[in-house]
Amino acid sequence: MERGRTEMLRAKGVDQGASLAGEAGARFGFAVRAMNVEFLKPARMDDLLTVETGVAELGGASMELIQRILRGADVLIEARVRIACVAEGRPCRIPAAIRATLA
Repeated sequence: MERGRTEMLRAKGVDQGASLAGEAGARFGFAVRAMNVEFLKPARMDDLLTVETGVAELGGASMELIQRILRGADVLIEARVRIACVAEGRPCRIPAAIRATLA
């Protein structure tokens, strides 16, 4: 699911490495604050899985994502993930350009 979140941000043009390095201004990153996971069905070795990730709610300093892991059409896991924007270990506002991209 972590890879799914990273790939969703990358697909929307958010370079987390550049953000952490401060290449676009202030240094910031995203951290998981809370997660509610429902394990509906088991996955098995060598299953081809798909991770779907979407923004459910976008706040000033955090966002809630909906994630699903599927095997074909079967939903194996559903999760709601609260992600916080942080700088130097403290919450900070999500930059306006990223908020616009995610909205």
